[in-house]
Amino acid sequence: MKKEACLFIALLIFILLEATVLNKFKVFGVTPDLLLTSVVVFGLFLPSFRVIVLSCFAGLLLDLFYVGHFGMNIIMFASLGIILRKLAKNLYIENSIIIIAVVFIASLSLGLIRRLYVAPVPFWTTLRFSALEALYTVFFAPFVFKVLSVFAY
Repeated sequence: MKKEACLFIALLIFILLEATVLNKFKVFGVTPDLLLTSVVVFGLFLPSFRVIVLSCFAGLLLDLFYVGHFGMNIIMFASLGIILRKLAKNLYIENSIIIIAVVFIASLSLGLIRRLYVAPVPFWTTLRFSALEALYTVFFAPFVFKVLSVFAY
């Protein structure tokens, strides 16, 4: 129970960092998605029930702190966590390059879904912004791994 409380606190710290400090360091209007990286780590390393609970909480935090369609991030993060939990059995997750590749693919796909659903802009524009956000998220992924590894999943 103590580990779960620490993970909830880590998610709160990540959303506060994302909404305040990292918002000052936008690159072409995008910021890294620390909560998405956390959901990837949870999906790959935690049991199914914890993945669902923590992913829904991360989605709820993102929905509360940012304007948009309420509930969309909860559904996307929970779905991502469940999919990654199933894929974790077939991936060599001890290799950090694999985890970073999964973060990039997850960030790119969720970025595309968010942007195409919210604002109907040309696909190539959406793809460029989503790819930039995915690269920026991958840049901060080792920081998130380091913080979450303290709790030894």
